[in-house]
Amino acid sequence: MPEAGPAPDEALLAAADRLATLVAACSPAELSRPVPGGTWTVHDAATHVAVGLRLYVEDAYADPASWPDAATLPTGGLLPGLVAASNRQLLEAEPQRGAGQLAAAVHDEAVALVARARARGLDDPVPLPWYLGAGARTAGAAEATVLTGREVCCVLLGEVLVHGWDVARALGRPWPLRRDDALTVLVGVRCMLGRFVDPRASAGVRLSQEVRPRGGERFWVEVSDGRATVATEAPYRPVDCHLWADPAALVLVGYGRRSQWWAVATGRFLAWGRRPWAGLRLARLFLDP
Repeated sequence: MPEAGPAPDEALLAAADRLATLVAACSPAELSRPVPGGTWTVHDAATHVAVGLRLYVEDAYADPASWPDAATLPTGGLLPGLVAASNRQLLEAEPQRGAGQLAAAVHDEAVALVARARARGLDDPVPLPWYLGAGARTAGAAEATVLTGREVCCVLLGEVLVHGWDVARALGRPWPLRRDDALTVLVGVRCMLGRFVDPRASAGVRLSQEVRPRGGERFWVEVSDGRATVATEAPYRPVDCHLWADPAALVLVGYGRRSQWWAVATGRFLAWGRRPWAGLRLARLFLDP
């Protein structure tokens, strides 16, 4: 049976508090430390989290007519490049904050998001002007991704925990990723995964995989010629590969923070089936979020 952890909204608030506490203790020099593997500083990563939470409130819980004009947003290219360009614009527009102000922003934006989600109803649908494949972010509601408020909290929990992991690495501090939190993040990953298939790498490819997160709900991923579908019920035909995975490792590999070879070598991933190597290839068919 899948393990029961905190509700997604509660988990998001707790994670934001963890990140806020970590940031609040930073000296100015620590806020300027580079995050490993990227171009951001600790200040940038924490600001990105606060801005992301705020934008979900401003966009997801607003009339789609108020969404930003698509003409002002980056267009063309693959999704990671579009998201990176949009992130640069957003960070450049934000003020430099001290540790206390930045920590308060992370905390306050998470509280505001959860309050809005609860007020609307955690099971009510929410259109998101985000993660729209080749179209990137758009002002058109017809192309929006639709999630429930509960699923929005799962997606944002991933943002807070993964960027918190980045910040903690930069500061040399511990940042344990608990299994129940990782399982909650994977719910959000399942909702969004179809938006992140790489149309170039997956062209002409047909692969299927069952994913079994330890202690969590199984799901099935199928990639077929540039499109991906995710299901929580077994398909009628055999899959190419079965993957047992430690949930925290699956999150870190899925978000591009760890290599799948690290997960295999440390026993966190175990694959089998008629084409077990297909699972390793499958990961390369998706863009890093």
